[in-house]
Amino acid sequence: MSRGKFEGKVVVITGSARGQGKSHALGFAREGAEVVVNDVCRNASSVPYPLATERELDGTVEEIKKMGGRVLGVKADVGIEADAKRLVDTTIREFGHLDILINNAGIGNVSSIHEMSLGVWEETLRTNLTES
Repeated sequence: MSRGKFEGKVVVITGSARGQGKSHALGFAREGAEVVVNDVCRNASSVPYPLATERELDGTVEEIKKMGGRVLGVKADVGIEADAKRLVDTTIREFGHLDILINNAGIGNVSSIHEMSLGVWEETLRTNLTES
């Protein structure tokens, strides 16, 4: 892989199995970064659409490997403190340091706030705000 402006940098991107997060991961890899892709890889009862899968996470890892990049895939729910800590610890153990964190993970619910259960509200805040 050619040298780029992020050569020697380690980047963690949450919610990067697909979509915008995947695009960030591929872009950083193209620019020489060592990339940690992360996603939750399970559905949540509070989210009315399918979340990323392990297959999608593995696919993003493979795309970066084919580009010649150094990459690690970590399945973790960054809205859970122990998972977020494991993500960082795994990154540092594998790469020795962490330079950039892109908090891309997020969920949404298709309902009015006044109709939303407390559990759905708390999970949305935990994933979208607390993990950031």
